[in-house]
Amino acid sequence: MKLLFFLISMHVFLIASVKDIEKPSQKAMQTSSVEIVSTSKYPKRIILGAYSLKNGASEELKRFQKDETYAKLSILATKNDFVIYTRPLGKHTALVIEPIKNQEIYQEIMNLVKPKFKGVYSVKSDVINKTTQPKEEEEEKSLEVPVAAIPATETQLVMPQEDQKSSYDKAKLLFEEKEYQQAYNLFYKLFEKNMQDPNINFYLGRSAYMLNDFELAITAYERVLMIDPNAIRSKLEIAKCYFELKEYKKAQTLFLEAIKENMPVNVKQNIEMYLSAINSKIQTNFFSGSAVLGINYDTNINNRANNDTFTIPGIIDSVTNQPIKAANSTKDEAGLAHQEAISLNHMYSFADDVNIKNDFVLFSKSLLSDHTKDIGLIQYSPALSVVYNGKILIDYALLFDKIWLSTKPLLSDYGIYPKIKYMYSTSTILGATFKYQKKFLDTSISEIEALEFTLNNMYSKDIMFTFYTQLYTEKKLSSNLTNVNQDMLNIALSASYKYMPTLTFTPKIQWFDKPYKDEDPFYLKKQQDNEYQFLFNTTYSYTKSMLMSLDYMYTDHISNIPSWEFNKHAVTANVILLF
Repeated sequence: MKLLFFLISMHVFLIASVKDIEKPSQKAMQTSSVEIVSTSKYPKRIILGAYSLKNGASEELKRFQKDETYAKLSILATKNDFVIYTRPLGKHTALVIEPIKNQEIYQEIMNLVKPKFKGVYSVKSDVINKTTQPKEEEEEKSLEVPVAAIPATETQLVMPQEDQKSSYDKAKLLFEEKEYQQAYNLFYKLFEKNMQDPNINFYLGRSAYMLNDFELAITAYERVLMIDPNAIRSKLEIAKCYFELKEYKKAQTLFLEAIKENMPVNVKQNIEMYLSAINSKIQTNFFSGSAVLGINYDTNINNRANNDTFTIPGIIDSVTNQPIKAANSTKDEAGLAHQEAISLNHMYSFADDVNIKNDFVLFSKSLLSDHTKDIGLIQYSPALSVVYNGKILIDYALLFDKIWLSTKPLLSDYGIYPKIKYMYSTSTILGATFKYQKKFLDTSISEIEALEFTLNNMYSKDIMFTFYTQLYTEKKLSSNLTNVNQDMLNIALSASYKYMPTLTFTPKIQWFDKPYKDEDPFYLKKQQDNEYQFLFNTTYSYTKSMLMSLDYMYTDHISNIPSWEFNKHAVTANVILLF
């Protein structure tokens, strides 16, 4: 029974580890430094890297666009009106993010890009390098708000009448000072006097946009288009409004029309970021998965107890009237096994914050020397996933498991498995899980209740700490066994260190406390087990879709029942394919 319990727990742990693998990022090749000149309270732009090759920045941008971080950055950009683009920087080319409106946005961007780029620079002024030529300084200033490179209309704009000029300038100043409500009120008064002026209508739309009245903004921009149907800037602003209204198809159509026009490269890149964010919003079916091929060496495949003989107080020798002594008949044996696993994940996006998930896992492990100990597992978990307030994710999940020993069914269970994740900050995620299951063995039927808590903290761009604890109770419903009713406490701590973008080391320690509730009839006492484990994982990212891992684990199982005390070493090497 102890052999089966240990094998099952170990392999379910492996499957959980496989499902949590994240795709690696590639290293950005930085070739020059940037001198920072501070003239404002927060950085106005972020330089992800400077490159000596003429197309170095463009190639790096193409690579970054394939990374999942780019999609997150795209969504953030659409809400805060910044852009990522390439531009000349002295004798080099640079990958730049700007304009940055405040310290909070700056920090969000840095939290996203720092793990992906080595050597990220922040610039607080319009001057990037003191040796920049005057012509380059002018070019830099002209790109401060990239989308503004396209005028509101492409015809000669009609300026307000002279008697309205001061009011127009005052309204524009209010807008620039972020007094959007006052700016809107004053622009509206000007609009009532001159409804055909495209400048007034354009700023009326921008003021409404900043007040989150997107439908009103669309109306104002459409009046600009009535005056000049070729006003690309107004089309872009309408597309942004549709994006905020979650009318993604309309926004996509307008962005696709606009990107065909002749406009600055950085503006096109801004549009591409919107389109990337829209694609992630309107796509309804998402598929992912992983396949694992591995070998495992175990120094104690039978979990043989440390002692060769046991005194059993529950059985008295009729001759000596003393407890009998039994020999340990379990074979002391090491073994080599091969193991395979496949994880398939499907998500259907029902709405922006509501998804339906289906996760499916197959696992097998086969000993080369003894196929009677082969293990097979099928696991299926459907879930309704809901995001609340952009920070709380709840998966209302079910769980079904079936395990085989050799070719015979060993265990099956089913239950509810709701999971909660809370984004406490950009560097800290809290997780909690409740599990209720019914477990069916050929020798027992039991019910399980478990509560799990997880804390993930990104200490720096290279180090992440994970704390995990589980409270577990199992109650037998039908069984004569004395090692079913139990309470368990599990505590684990790990630290993941990214030594380089392709190489990660993760040491982990965990402890189990397992008090059983029934008295053992052979040893005349309740069983009390403690288990200590030390694990060390090394993962190498050969490519973005292929990983190689090497794991070492030491287990020391301590019990007041001598026949349950054992220790072992295990080494596992895996090749992991992500798709």
